[in-house]
Amino acid sequence: MTATVTFGAYTALVGICQTALTPLGVTVYDGPQVTMPSDLQMLIVGCEDPTQVGEGVAFDAGIQTWESLGAYIRKEEFYIPCSYIAWNGDNDLVAARANAAAMLTALANATYASPAGTGTGQLGAALAPPGWCWISVVRTSMQQTSSGASIHTQFNVNCVSYID
Repeated sequence: MTATVTFGAYTALVGICQTALTPLGVTVYDGPQVTMPSDLQMLIVGCEDPTQVGEGVAFDAGIQTWESLGAYIRKEEFYIPCSYIAWNGDNDLVAARANAAAMLTALANATYASPAGTGTGQLGAALAPPGWCWISVVRTSMQQTSSGASIHTQFNVNCVSYID
């Protein structure tokens, strides 16, 4: 019996992010880093908010419920928190938001099930059929500094899987 699919989903999500976002110039980190990286665009998988010292950095949060006692099938619902942080070196907040939207779109296209329901996205396959996922933005903050515009988008990759 599999206890949980969260670890496999987390590992798969890191790989999917690296494949989908590296061409967009986004550096992907696996979990919080010892020191804050200085990349122009970065995504930290498994981290709620790397800018808050002392805050919890959750790996995931979820729950399992029995769907069918006779079949011993559990429904597992969880989310993996992620943080996208970018600086563009100028005062263009419109471009900063456009970069965040492009990153989220690329990630959604790489993880979601096909619109026709004829297959699963890459993360859906890691969740065990009929696994599925979606992205929800938790908070976006923007800032203007002497170094230019910056954006910080916190989002969750929400997952559902059925395991036995």
